[in-house]
Amino acid sequence: MRDHDKEFWKRRNKTQHKGRIGLKSYKLGAKVIKEFIKKCFELKGVRILFWIALLFFTIDCLGVIFASIDAVFLAEYSGYDIANPFSIVLKAFELTWHEEASDSESDIFGAMVLYLFCATVILPLIICCFVFSKIKAFILLDKISGASAFFISLFYTYSLAVIILTGADLTWLGHLFDRSNFNFNIMIISALSSLIIASATVFILKRRDKI
Repeated sequence: MRDHDKEFWKRRNKTQHKGRIGLKSYKLGAKVIKEFIKKCFELKGVRILFWIALLFFTIDCLGVIFASIDAVFLAEYSGYDIANPFSIVLKAFELTWHEEASDSESDIFGAMVLYLFCATVILPLIICCFVFSKIKAFILLDKISGASAFFISLFYTYSLAVIILTGADLTWLGHLFDRSNFNFNIMIISALSSLIIASATVFILKRRDKI
């Protein structure tokens, strides 16, 4: 009986020792990868390429958000098969622009172009610059605010959830999806999923003293 107990404890200690070695190896590997990313991000060329990629990704995600609003709330566009990211922008233009007798067609066209430019260029640039600055600070300084981490996670994970659930196709306008593949329930599922992921991200970062 004693020999059996000794063998049991010997095996248990051996298993725990292997577990500790595996944990140390994981931490060492994570630290090496983290330092490698930090060294790469200190290079100006890498930061420029990352900013460009982030800008395109942000434009795509913003288009997906606009298209999801279009597919659920804009009944006048329901006859179209594809949810268009520009529909919500044009609707906003219609709601805020009051045509008067003195308005010329060129004025109306100019205002519409301004709306599209702000929604597809200015807004993505603002979001991209904000997100880039927070990611840069997190990589180099290992710190980020809870609100920033929550917003970044929520913004991008919602778009990714919509892309996955609708099977969106990648086009030159970004990811577009069929209206038949998207409804209010899928919007709620995408929103809840992104909220859970964003909250979990903040919780994990706070546990690791990154916030």
